[in-house]
Amino acid sequence: MPDAPDPETLPTAAEMLPRHLPGPVAERLIEARAAVDLRYADVPPWGTVGQPREPRSQVWFKTNGKLTDDPLLRVCLATYVST
Repeated sequence: MPDAPDPETLPTAAEMLPRHLPGPVAERLIEARAAVDLRYADVPPWGTVGQPREPRSQVWFKTNGKLTDDPLLRVCLATYVST
């Protein structure tokens, strides 16, 4: 596993989005992802629009609530977060 900072030391995506995107766009994305706490270890893809960058991101994520033990639900959540 690659080195990455502790997630608690990183700003949340909800804290970062308004710095990079227009107000209504940031608000809509924050609302759409409210169930998940996303934290980028480096600059998020939407933070470098129009600039070349490596095709990878390091992201910590966790739910903002409890999940059941259903493996299908967990796979669906991982798919949702990665899109």
